[in-house]
Amino acid sequence: MLIDDLSPHFICVRPTDHELTVIIPAFNEEQRLPWTLKHLTNSLIDWNVDFRVVVVDDGSMDATSTIAAQYGPRCTTMRLDRQGGKGRAVRNAMLRATGRFLAFTDAGRDLVWISALVSFASQMGDIAESWVKRRAGVKDASNLIPGHGGVLDRFDALSFAVIAALVLDRVVPFLPHAAG
Repeated sequence: MLIDDLSPHFICVRPTDHELTVIIPAFNEEQRLPWTLKHLTNSLIDWNVDFRVVVVDDGSMDATSTIAAQYGPRCTTMRLDRQGGKGRAVRNAMLRATGRFLAFTDAGRDLVWISALVSFASQMGDIAESWVKRRAGVKDASNLIPGHGGVLDRFDALSFAVIAALVLDRVVPFLPHAAG
């Protein structure tokens, strides 16, 4: 079904006909969507949840809109008339969903391992900064924040996490990039 934007004043309280609706906003996700749908539907079936999955195709140019139908009657696709971004896609689906509980997630497995690697890098940043302070024989890296390890203690984990995220993004692009 092709959907246009809802009126900004449109509020509809629909009766629920299942427990959980999972919304997946998607733009050109034909490569990542099958893995997500397979694992999501299998998990929800294993947990005996009465669910529906709605893939919101945000104007994709690939086969994104055809994939959900391959995963049974609980998976459907809502096609938006034009690309409007993730927020618009989620909003449209949330306002039409009929599950008692509503949730949304992104397609793909990349963010799971990327999150773990960035978290690990964050901890390594903290350990590296502590190692440097021990080698230098100091408790605080500066006197700007006395008793709290100094300024570096506030940013060591963040610095390593940002660097790790930027390096990982070169391998598996996942950060938003400007078009052009």
